[in-house]
Amino acid sequence: MQYTIGEFSELIGLTPDTLRLYEKYNIVNPIKDPNNGYRYYDDLDVRNLLACRRYRSYDFPLEIAAELTVSPNIERLEDLLKTKSIEIDAEIKRLECIKNQINQTTATIQLAYERDQNNYLSPITTVELTEIYRLIQTNENTLNRDIYPYRYEISKWMDALPDVMYSFKTDIQDHENSTYTWGMAIEFSKMAAHHLVPNDYLEYFPSSKYLKGLYLAPNSEYMSSDVYLPLIEYAKTNGLSYGNFVWGKLISSINIENLICSLIEVYLPIG
Repeated sequence: MQYTIGEFSELIGLTPDTLRLYEKYNIVNPIKDPNNGYRYYDDLDVRNLLACRRYRSYDFPLEIAAELTVSPNIERLEDLLKTKSIEIDAEIKRLECIKNQINQTTATIQLAYERDQNNYLSPITTVELTEIYRLIQTNENTLNRDIYPYRYEISKWMDALPDVMYSFKTDIQDHENSTYTWGMAIEFSKMAAHHLVPNDYLEYFPSSKYLKGLYLAPNSEYMSSDVYLPLIEYAKTNGLSYGNFVWGKLISSINIENLICSLIEVYLPIG
């Protein structure tokens, strides 16, 4: 049975424009009436359309879906399906990673309602962290021009989100005059997946044990020793030796009692 393009599009749920596009790829081959130029489709076109749409549902581009529909080759089909399966596994792994980080961020944000009078969140815990590499982007609040020769690498770091953390580091020998830097950081074990490699211009934190705390930093204020002093007090109270710096990562910006704050996870290395 033959159908006009209007009838056919309504019966199969595709627009006339889509049918014309598919015709360019020889997926459908309507018979053209030489008298009026009308296109007429038949049941064989339905079969090709369904086959093509199935391949499109596998997320193949139209060119590949058309190839597999019009000139199918079993070896080619098998290779494409295997490759697509590998791509899907990689995407599932990527989405699982994002999901885990979302869940961790959600749990951390919930702690923001349990802060003390100094904007520190309880409890302070001990954690083991793996190797970290860090790209220093600011000296305090001034952009770090020393990384300009490596500016083409920065886009790779941005593309590595959410595995990349926005982080700070501050020396803690002089609480009154401590300086700090901000930049992107990533675990060494995740670098290869994003085509990142250790370099001399990157800062390195070895695997270590840390005290971890959470701090709400008002966005209207610059970094101060308030960020890490509770960790030092905790270390002293519990007889723990500690390093000469702290580092941390930005978790989220949140509004607490009409005050915009940054929720920061802070780490103090301990011996």
